[in-house]
Amino acid sequence: MSVTMESIAREIGVTQPVVSAVLNNRSYCRVSSQKREAILALARKLNFRTNSAARRLRGKKTNTIAIFTGRNCSVLQNEILRIMLGLLEIRDLHSYTIAISDEQELNEKMLDMKALGVDAFIGFYLDFDLNSSGWALPGICLGVQRRHPDIGANVFQGTELLCRHLLEHGFRRIAFLCNTVEANIDKYTAIEKTLREAKKRSLYLKTLEFHHNPGIVDEILAAVKKDKIEVFMASNDYIAARLMNLLIHSGIRVPEQVAITGFDGLSVGMMTPVSLTTAVQPSKQIAEQTVELLCARMENREKERKILLPVKIRIGESCGCRIPFEPSFYWENMSPLLEEDEPTGKIHDTEIHNNKQKNQEVENVF
Repeated sequence: MSVTMESIAREIGVTQPVVSAVLNNRSYCRVSSQKREAILALARKLNFRTNSAARRLRGKKTNTIAIFTGRNCSVLQNEILRIMLGLLEIRDLHSYTIAISDEQELNEKMLDMKALGVDAFIGFYLDFDLNSSGWALPGICLGVQRRHPDIGANVFQGTELLCRHLLEHGFRRIAFLCNTVEANIDKYTAIEKTLREAKKRSLYLKTLEFHHNPGIVDEILAAVKKDKIEVFMASNDYIAARLMNLLIHSGIRVPEQVAITGFDGLSVGMMTPVSLTTAVQPSKQIAEQTVELLCARMENREKERKILLPVKIRIGESCGCRIPFEPSFYWENMSPLLEEDEPTGKIHDTEIHNNKQKNQEVENVF
């Protein structure tokens, strides 16, 4: 026998509209806190679920969202998704998460989701530009900067911060290490722009791509020994960590001989032999702003606004700064992200070396 609002109302001794208002968290419902708790407790005990099909037939919202993701989400993206799902749940919004390979599959799955009566959608770090003009649903496009999303991190600005910091150290010969430049064009363009605007002599930029490149290890070592590369800017923290391991095991000291920076702000950078200087993407903010903007669009309060959130940098020792060691050893509640990970140190969003009072513990070891 199915559980209905009417059966819950009879059991508690209230009307069906009162049960509906409580279960849908309506602010206008005037019911005692004792009755409200009794309704919620009974609904949980009986495993009550809203009949989405019935709600849709009555022209009401189903409180469901379709989230379309790429098939190869990174650690950072998975954490943003985890935070976002929690925020949607707090607002009593349920979701379907569907991994998508291409635009044709996306359009097919969108038809399936519309048949289920979803109220809105989120395009989550898809590997192609999203065209939703014919969907007749409110939605949000969340993704990398080059795809002009509704919400994203300003990786161009974050890369500029990192690059300027390296120039302050006196580095002149820089290598950008990535899977492909095309997939990291915002970072590459930011490095080029920063070096061009620095107007200093003898600046040199080398690009190393490892996608389908079996000779990348030899190219990295040759970049150090033959091209005299002084610092590697890796496109993410995992690449930076693996690079550091390779260099150290090849007898190259980090940062004394070659410096390294990462990107994304993963806590793995604090577990490397030398703590990693990295750009920290505002993952929690991205998730919060996505849910806020989505709800605004679902209520027709917001349409065209686009948000690029600033990226900060976390100074480790891999760039050549000397950071006082802060011993910590823990596991419980450890986040893969630095911004959620309390014992990992200071994060900066401005020029950090021109003002010694701001950051007295940072000292160049070169």
